Amino acid sequence: MKILTILTIAAIAVNINVANADTCTDSSGAILTGVNGHNYCLGTKDMNWWTAYAWCEGQGRHLATMYELCPDWDGSTGTYKCANISVPEYSSNGNIAFWSSTASGDRRGFYAFAERGGRIDTDVRNSVRKAICY
Repeated sequence: MKILTILTIAAIAVNINVANADTCTDSSGAILTGVNGHNYCLGTKDMNWWTAYAWCEGQGRHLATMYELCPDWDGSTGTYKCANISVPEYSSNGNIAFWSSTASGDRRGFYAFAERGGRIDTDVRNSVRKAICY
């Protein structure tokens, strides 16, 4: 009986995760499909790192890590670092930058641009970027 209960709970958890995988629950969000086929929830408003983190939690997701955004990331900054989010419809609209949850020291965080093959950089967390949720 315990095994059946555990399996039922696990199945429900997987279904909830799958249900959120293709949606953004907020009208200020849009789906961005990475080259890897994963559907990310992209916040369409600029926000600081803390607001981006909370916004993703409100979507039933989490602020994506650099490795969730860029599975082939080598840990450094620069151009052509993240082919996964080099998405033409976003890169042509003002070079949109996305916060990641990955820290860079005590006060900075990594972010990625949907331009130049996914340019990676860091900035102070009170700067504004878009949220991208996994």
